[in-house]
Amino acid sequence: MQLAKELKKQGVEVHFLGAYLENNPYLDKSFPYGSVLGSNRCPMKLVKGVWQSLSYLRKNKISLVVGFGSYHSMPPVAAATLLRVPFVLCEANLLPGRVNRLFS
Repeated sequence: MQLAKELKKQGVEVHFLGAYLENNPYLDKSFPYGSVLGSNRCPMKLVKGVWQSLSYLRKNKISLVVGFGSYHSMPPVAAATLLRVPFVLCEANLLPGRVNRLFS
């Protein structure tokens, strides 16, 4: 959230996009956001989440995606890859998780 606030101060339009964001109590809903499906167990939910992310990225003309790992960021980072939108991966842990390892 701190990164988003700093970017906003610099005039960057920041959107949040990830799996099940509507249920996230930590999301600052003053930022525009999109909630998509995602799953680490159900491939069809993941495919639908990627499709939803493709639509969101196109509609909002997103020029950079920042992924913080976990299955929540998988659909948007996968969509960014398909659309050739640049992405940055952030990892706060010593060992990267599966999603960050996949896209690194």
